[in-house]
Amino acid sequence: MAAATPTGALVALHHVSFRFDDGVTLFDSLDLSIDRTPTGIVGRNGIGKSQLAQLIAGRCAPSTGTIERHTPVVYVAQQHDDGNAAANPRTVSQVAALDAPLGALARLADGRAEPHDFDLIGDRWDLAERLRAALDAAGLPPDAVSFRFLPPADTMLALATGSIDAWATWEPYTALAETSGRARVLVSGRGLWSGLSYIAATDAAIASKRDVLHDFLRRVVRAQAWSYRHADAYSAALARIIGIPPAAAKLQFERRNTRWLPIDATVIAEQQRTADFYLKAGLLRQPLDVRTTFDPGFPLA
Repeated sequence: MAAATPTGALVALHHVSFRFDDGVTLFDSLDLSIDRTPTGIVGRNGIGKSQLAQLIAGRCAPSTGTIERHTPVVYVAQQHDDGNAAANPRTVSQVAALDAPLGALARLADGRAEPHDFDLIGDRWDLAERLRAALDAAGLPPDAVSFRFLPPADTMLALATGSIDAWATWEPYTALAETSGRARVLVSGRGLWSGLSYIAATDAAIASKRDVLHDFLRRVVRAQAWSYRHADAYSAALARIIGIPPAAAKLQFERRNTRWLPIDATVIAEQQRTADFYLKAGLLRQPLDVRTTFDPGFPLA
C-alpha cells in the first residue's frame, strides 16, 4: 500500500516548470496534486501532456520546482522503447495489433468502413500519399526514409529534441511549429496534391432533404466569405476555440485561402486521379469510377 501524504496525494507537483534547451517554455509554475481518483491529463495537442506525464514518472527532471512521489509511477509511451527500439521501433498500437487509423483505411479500401472509421482517419487520410508524391518529386525511392506515425504533440516534441528529422503534417500544426521558432517548411503539398475537401451526404439525405442541404451549403459559402473579409477577428476566435496562439491561427488561416467550387468535370477528374493513385499505392484493390460518388446538382449560389 502506498504511503500517502496527509492530504491524500500520491503525487504532488510544486511550482514545476519545463523548458527546452532552446529556452522555449512548455509550462511554468505548475501545481498539481493527484490522489487515488482516476485522473486524466487533458489538453490540446502540443500543450505538453506527454512531457508532463514523463516528469511525473521521473523519466526527466523539471527545469524548476519539485515533484513528490509517494507511490511508484509508470510511464507507458506511445512509442515503444524496449531494448530493440532502435532496430525495430513500434508504437503502442502496433504492439497491441490495434493500429486504428491504418485499420480504418484498410476497411475503407475494402468497402467495409463504419462511421467511426472516418473519425479514426480524421484529416490524415492522404498523408502517406503526399509523402510518396514528395519523394517521387525529389527522385527518392519509398524506402529512402523511415516512417513513424505519432500524435501531433509527440511528434512536435520529437522534432524539437532531434529524435526525428522531419515531420509530415497538416494545418494548424504546420503553422504552430513555424511560429514556435523550432521548425521551417521544407516542402508543401501545393502542386503535389489537390488538397480538395468535400461536403458529403448520404443518398437518403440527398433524396429527402435536398433543400435543407442546399441551404446548409449556401450558409457555409457565405460564412467562408465573411471569414476572409474579417481575417483578424476570425483568427482570434479560432485561436480561442482550438487553443493555439493567435499568430499560428492567423498564419494557417491566411495560407489555407480556401474557396468553394461547384462540382464539375474538372473536380471529378481531379478526384479520379486521386483514386487512380490510391490504386497504384495499393490502398484500393480494384479501379474506382468516382463519377458515381458526386452529385453536381448543388449550385453554390
